[in-house]
Amino acid sequence: MALMSFREANQVLWRGCRPAHNGTQVVASLGKENGNGVLYTVPVGNTLFLTSFSVNLGLIAVGIADFYVRNGLAVYQYRLFRSSPQATDGTKHYGLSFAFPIEVPATYDFFLTSSAAGLYIDALITGWVE
Repeated sequence: MALMSFREANQVLWRGCRPAHNGTQVVASLGKENGNGVLYTVPVGNTLFLTSFSVNLGLIAVGIADFYVRNGLAVYQYRLFRSSPQATDGTKHYGLSFAFPIEVPATYDFFLTSSAAGLYIDALITGWVE
């Protein structure tokens, strides 16, 4: 995505909330059914400032759908979302935005998993890297 070029160039004039960032916007999405996948990996030398995420579930099977963050060694760090739906739950949408961005270190990744055929999870993240 584009660099933030519309912000006030003179940082001495900034008042209250910072009007923009010095990084590059990130918008990434991925969907999985009965499998695993990496939605986004934070580039080396950068920090991701996560501003929001959303998850859609398509449910025609019983199983577990997870969306979580792993460190650079692919070790679980923390979960953003988990669902253990029943086959009759239908389609669901969940979203969360943060008043103050969550900082995710370099080489960490966002990981999706679906444990059953017919259990579809689709996730979207927004933020920026600096």
